[in-house]
Amino acid sequence: MTNETIQGFSISPLQHHLWRTQGPESVGSRIALLRARVQGDLDADRLRDALLELARSNEILRTVYPLLPGTHVPVQSILDEVRVAFEESTSPVEEVERRFASDPFDVKDGPLLRAALVRSGADTYFVLAQPTISADAVSLWNLVEKTCAVLRGEAPAAPTEEDEGPMQFADIAQWLHDHLESEDAEEGIAHWHAIGYGMGEIQLPLAFDRGEAVTGVGRHAEPFDAGARAALSAAAEQLGVAQSSVLFAAWSAFLARSSEQHDLIVGDLSLGRGFEGLDEALGPYGRFLPIAVHVDMGEDGTTLASLAKELDEARGLAGEHHEAFDFERAGAGGKTLLPVTFAMHAEVEPTKAGNATLTLEARSCDAEPPRIGLELDLGCADPKLVFAYAKRHLTEEDVAAMADSFVTFLAAALARPEASLAEHSMVSPAMRATLLERFALGPDTPAPGEPVHAAIFRIAAETPDAPAVGAPDGSLSYGELAERAHRIANHLIALGQGPGKFVGLHQGRSTDLVASILGTLEAGAAYLPLPPEYPAERIAFMLEDTGAEVVLSNRAHRSELPDSVRAQVICLDDCEELSAQPAEAPEPRGSLDDPAYVIFTSGSTGKPKGVPIPHRNLAHSTAARSDVYRHRVESFLLVSSFAFDSSVAGIFWTLSQGGKLMLPEDGFEQEIGQLAALFAEHGVTHTLGLPSLHKLVLESAENGQLDSLRTVIVAGESCPAELIRLHRERLPDTELYNEYGPTECTVWSTCFDCLEPFERRSVPIGRPIPRAQAYVVDAQGELAAIGCSGELLIAGAGVAPGYLGRPELTAERFTTLDLGDGTSPRVYRTGDRVRWLPSGNLEFLGRTDHQVKIRGYRIELEEIDAVLASHPDVREAVVMAREDTPGDLRLVAYAQPRAGAELDPAGLRDHLAGPLPDYMVPAHFVILPDLPLLPNGKVNRKELPAPDQATSLVRAAYVEPKTSLEKALSLIWSDVLGADRVGLDDDFFDLGGHSILATQLFARIVDLLQVRIQLRAIFDVRTLGGLANHMREEADDPALLEETASVILSALD
Repeated sequence: MTNETIQGFSISPLQHHLWRTQGPESVGSRIALLRARVQGDLDADRLRDALLELARSNEILRTVYPLLPGTHVPVQSILDEVRVAFEESTSPVEEVERRFASDPFDVKDGPLLRAALVRSGADTYFVLAQPTISADAVSLWNLVEKTCAVLRGEAPAAPTEEDEGPMQFADIAQWLHDHLESEDAEEGIAHWHAIGYGMGEIQLPLAFDRGEAVTGVGRHAEPFDAGARAALSAAAEQLGVAQSSVLFAAWSAFLARSSEQHDLIVGDLSLGRGFEGLDEALGPYGRFLPIAVHVDMGEDGTTLASLAKELDEARGLAGEHHEAFDFERAGAGGKTLLPVTFAMHAEVEPTKAGNATLTLEARSCDAEPPRIGLELDLGCADPKLVFAYAKRHLTEEDVAAMADSFVTFLAAALARPEASLAEHSMVSPAMRATLLERFALGPDTPAPGEPVHAAIFRIAAETPDAPAVGAPDGSLSYGELAERAHRIANHLIALGQGPGKFVGLHQGRSTDLVASILGTLEAGAAYLPLPPEYPAERIAFMLEDTGAEVVLSNRAHRSELPDSVRAQVICLDDCEELSAQPAEAPEPRGSLDDPAYVIFTSGSTGKPKGVPIPHRNLAHSTAARSDVYRHRVESFLLVSSFAFDSSVAGIFWTLSQGGKLMLPEDGFEQEIGQLAALFAEHGVTHTLGLPSLHKLVLESAENGQLDSLRTVIVAGESCPAELIRLHRERLPDTELYNEYGPTECTVWSTCFDCLEPFERRSVPIGRPIPRAQAYVVDAQGELAAIGCSGELLIAGAGVAPGYLGRPELTAERFTTLDLGDGTSPRVYRTGDRVRWLPSGNLEFLGRTDHQVKIRGYRIELEEIDAVLASHPDVREAVVMAREDTPGDLRLVAYAQPRAGAELDPAGLRDHLAGPLPDYMVPAHFVILPDLPLLPNGKVNRKELPAPDQATSLVRAAYVEPKTSLEKALSLIWSDVLGADRVGLDDDFFDLGGHSILATQLFARIVDLLQVRIQLRAIFDVRTLGGLANHMREEADDPALLEETASVILSALD
C-alpha cells in the first residue's frame, strides 16, 4: 500500500464522462486548441507573465488530475506552483498547432496549459492548447480575453472578505455533482430517459470501421462566405428561430437523407453556461446533448421550415436540462458517444491588448469526437463549415464528397425553406460533371462488326488442329468443332430454323452442347438453354413461351423432357439426317440485331421471364473482355451452368481467342477436390465462378494445383474482402476480378480489379466496362451524390431490347434517363442499390425490391410467393431471404392456412418442387395463424419471426443416434447446419443443406474423424444414418473408426 496522500476535489459529471470514455492513458490526448491573429505589437514576456498571473487567480489553470491512491478514481488537485508551458516560435503556425495537438498532456502532473507567440514572416499569432478535461472552446476564448485584460492593466481583483474573486471551477464541479444527485435534476433526467437512443445508430453512407489502429480526428473545411451567412440569417429571421437551429435542421436532414434513416439522434453542442457568471468562466462546460430528429422524405414531407421550428424548441428544452444529462442515468443503452454532432459558436468581438488586437481565427475541441460532426464558428474572422471526422471511420476523400453534397443541399434548402427536403439537390455542378464525365462512362472502344461465331469459325479455319473443347464425353479440335457445328446448322436450316426462331438445347455438359450452340447461331436462330435438371413444368413453359419448334437433345436426356412438348426433338447421338448434312458452313444468315440466345430469369408474376440477347450485344460483351483482361485465354474451366449467362462469358471469350474450353462433369461441385485437380491437369489459365466456390477451391487445392491460373473472375454474389486476402496469399501472381452485370445487360456491365487497394468490407463491383455506362439515381430519379445510395441504371451496348412477349414489363424496366443536357440514354433499371465511392468505383448495397441472389442464383421472391399461394390450403404466403447465421443466406417461406385447413412443411415443399428448380425451394417453412401486416395491408416482413429449427424444416421422425460415430456425426451436422438436433433418418438437404454446406461438412468430417470418403457420398446417401453406414463400409478398420469417433465425441461434448 502506498502512503501517498492526495488532497483534491471531485471532478464534474462531464469530466467524469470524459475520463470514463477516454481512459486515463488517452484523456490527455483530447485537446482543445485556439489560434488568434495578432495585429500590432505584443511582447512575449508580458504575455507569459499575464498567463502566470491568471493561473494564480484561476485554479483550473493549475489543476491536475491524479488518481486517489489504490484506485482508478481521479480528483481535481490544485497545485500551489504556477506553471505554463510558454514558448516563442518563428515556425509556421500550422506546425506549432500540429505539435500542440499531437503531444499528449500529462494530466496527473501538468502543466495543462500550452501557449505560444508565433511570429511567422509578417504574421503573428497567439496559440493556446489545453486538455479537454480542463477547457472547452469557449473557455479558450475567455482565456484570451482575460489575458488581454491583464495586459491592458485590468488585473484580476484580489480576493476580499466580501468578494472571493473569480468563480472557481472546483466549486462549480461540486455543485454540478450535487445537483445531479438532487431532486432538482429528476425532471431533467426524465427528459433524457424519453429519448429513443436506439434510433441513433446512424449508418453514415461511406463510413467503414478501419480498426483500432487507425486513430485521430481529421478536419475538412468548406467556405462559408458572406452570401451563405446572409442566406442563413434571412431564413432564421423569416422562420423566427435561431440561426443555429436552421443550420442544425439542415445538417440533420442531410444526414437523414444521405443515410436513408428517417429517425436519428444528433448531438447538439450545448455550452452549459446558462447560470450567471459562467459565460466568462474558465473550464469545461460544453457538451453534446442528444436531440431526437424525425425527417419525412416523402413528396409532401418535412421542410426545412418545419424542422427548424421543431428543433429550435427541442434544443431550447435540452439546454434547460443540460446539467441533468448523463449517459448512464439517461438509459442510453451503454452508449457513451454520439456518432453525429453539430456545433455552432456565436460571433465574438476582437479583443485588445495595448496597441495589439487579437482576432479569433480558429478553435477546436475534440472532447467527444464523433464519426462526423459539423462545426461553424461565427466568432472566427473567416468562418468556415468544418467537418470533423474520425479517421477510423472516414477518409478525407469520403468527407470531401459529403461536404460538397451538404453545401449544395444547404444552399437549396435555404433558398426554398418551405419545399420538401426530398426535393433539394445534393449534387453540385462540379460533382455532376464528375459523375457524368468520369464515373459513368466506360472506355470508348470500337464496336465489333461481326457476330462472335464468325470469328470462332475463322479461327477454326486458321488453326483446325488446335484443341477447342474438352468435356466428359471427349474432346474436339477447332476443325472438328466447326465441322460438327456446320452439320447442325445445315440441319436446322433444313428444318426451317433461322432468324427470330429459338432452338432448345436439352443437354448436359458435352462437346455436342458447344457444337449445338455454335450451330444454332450459324443457322441464324437463337439458342434456348434447357438444363436437364430443371423441373419438366418449367421446361415446358420456356418452350411454349419462346415458341421453339426444335429441341436438340440426346438419348440420355430425351426421356426427361415433358410429354407435353410439341417441338421436334432431335437426339444428336441418334440422328442419321444430321450425319448426312454438309460439313461446310452455310451462307451467313440474319443480322447483328437478331437474337443470339435467350436466358430465362426468375419472374415476379410466378413465371420466369425470357431475356433475348442480340448478336450485337453478344459481340460487344465478348470483345470487351479482350479490352479489360490482360492475359489471353489459353484454357478456360467452365463451372457455370449454361442456363446462366455467366456461361456465355466462358464459352465465347475462350473460343474467340483460340483457347481451349474445359467442361467438368455434371455434379462437379460434389467433388471440389477433383475440381482443383482439373486446373492442374488441363493447365487452366482462366475461370469464372462464385466467390464462395473460389474460396472452396483455394482452401482445398494442394500445392501447385492452381499454378497455371492467370486470371480468376468472381461474380454472382457479393465478394467478401477476406477472399481477396486468401487469394493474394495462395495465388499472389494470379489476377482476380469482381464482375457485376444483370442478364438484361449481356453478362457484365462493371468490373473491379481486386488487386487495387481498397478498405471496405465488401469488394466494389468496379467501373463500367467498355461501351457501357452506369448511372445511380435517387428516389426522385435524379443523380445520386457520391456516397449516397440509389438505383443502378445501365446504358450502352449491352442493354437488351426487352423481355420476350412482356411489353408492359419491358416498358417498366427498360426506360430512358434525362441527363439534363439534351441527351436521354436508354437504360435498364437493375433494381440494385449501389453507391459511387469517391474512387469512382461502385459499391453494391442490396436490392430495391424483393429479388435476391443465393449461391449465384437470381431469384424473384414473388415468383415463389405466387406458386406457394396457389396451394389450395394457403390463404396468404410470403417468402424472404434471411441470414440468421452470418454467411448463410436461406430462403424462408411463411404461410397462413385457410380457415379449418392444416399445413405442414413437407406438403408445402412438395407443392413448390414441381414447378420450381431446387435452388428456389425454401429451406424453412413457417406456419403462422396470421401474417403480421402493415397499416396498408401488406405483410410486415420486419416482424416475421426467425424460423424455429424444430418445426420449420422438413424432418423425418427422430431416430436417436446410438453409436459413437453416429453421435459424432450428429453433432457435426448440427453445427454445420445450425440445427438443434439431427436424427439418423434426417436428410441433409431437407435440413437446409446445399453444395457449399456439403463441402464444409465434408471438410469437418475428414478433419475430425481422419477418414477417406468422397464428397459425393453426402449427395448420394443424404441421411445421417446412411452416411454413417457408408463410412463403416469404406473404413479399413470400423472398430478404430468408432474409437476415433468416441474421442472426438468427448472433445465436442
